[in-house]
Amino acid sequence: DLALLVTGVLYSAELKDQSQKKRQIYIYVLLEHLSKPQKMAPWRMLQYAIKIIEDQLKKSKSDTLPLIIPIVVYNGS
Repeated sequence: DLALLVTGVLYSAELKDQSQKKRQIYIYVLLEHLSKPQKMAPWRMLQYAIKIIEDQLKKSKSDTLPLIIPIVVYNGS
């Protein structure tokens, strides 16, 4: 039986808006492998996302929310 493993990856990129002004954006990808169904997995992923948002807002002093893409890989029947 595999232990619960959570991995987060941060990507950053520059984005130009319509006025050609550059803006730094961050994309967080959360990966979690499940070998058994877990009803609370969506809630746990939401909690991870909220924690990432809180940390990013504190660090950057920005009022822009980072994009977060939660991904769950299920390997059960």
